Amino acid sequence: MVDDDPEDRMVFYEAIKELKTEVQCEMMPGGEEALQYLNSLLHLPDLLFVDINMARMDGYEFCAELEKEEKYAAIPVVIYAGVITREIIDEFLELGASYFYAKPVTIDEIKNIILSVVEAEKLKLSDSYYRNVA
Repeated sequence: MVDDDPEDRMVFYEAIKELKTEVQCEMMPGGEEALQYLNSLLHLPDLLFVDINMARMDGYEFCAELEKEEKYAAIPVVIYAGVITREIIDEFLELGASYFYAKPVTIDEIKNIILSVVEAEKLKLSDSYYRNVA
């Protein structure tokens, strides 16, 4: 998760813990830190949750940097921001984002978002498996 608001990161992390699944989550306080972290990994994450409004490198700049690197193209990006508009969706679709959610109020809503994105990605993987086998 990439978000410069410590409270939002904490609530998101609590939601992950409450899921009691094997989902692991790393929290990055900004786009620059997230890019450094991604560059240090041998195995890339399965998903990235990204806030739009961040101080040093906002979500637009972060996603634009991701787009420059082929190795990041397969990571689904979830735009997770205070407000989601049609204009924001259109702009982030151009930058390769896959999902869009307004930040919810409760931990249960966050858990539902996480589970729905994880399930959608599992379906995509199983669909591509069956297409490749057929």
